[in-house]
Amino acid sequence: MLARHNGSIEISKFDLPNFANLRSALHRILFDESYQRNAENLAKRLEKQPFKPKEMLVRHFEFGAE
Repeated sequence: MLARHNGSIEISKFDLPNFANLRSALHRILFDESYQRNAENLAKRLEKQPFKPKEMLVRHFEFGAE
């Protein structure tokens, strides 16, 4: 979810042996402030959502059971 909202970078496990790709990703995460802003923005939106994910799961489960 964070990668979709530009709050992090997704790295394939097959890219880990490639040091240049790993270093580039770490450099972007550490020094590009847009990732921090986007992650904080997503965290605020998730905190303020009307129903928590656990509540939604219970509601859908109860609906399906009925």
